[in-house]
Amino acid sequence: MNLLGKQTITSNGVQSCLFQSFCIFQAGWHINDVVYSMTQSKDQFAGHPELYDEDGIWINEELLAVKFVEEEEEEDDYY
Repeated sequence: MNLLGKQTITSNGVQSCLFQSFCIFQAGWHINDVVYSMTQSKDQFAGHPELYDEDGIWINEELLAVKFVEEEEEEDDYY
């Protein structure tokens, strides 16, 4: 067998491997979408845990925010 024949066999093997990898990737992506859509209901909202009370009910009131500002030390000697 000549060198050209070996390259053709090798390139066909590489192409086949790439195609199979692509098909497996696409199948996994589709299965992930199906499983995600089955597990997540439309009414369920996955919020942050701090937005729920002890019973798991959404806190529907105004929340406070705190901002810490570093104050610079005042120097007595300005001049």
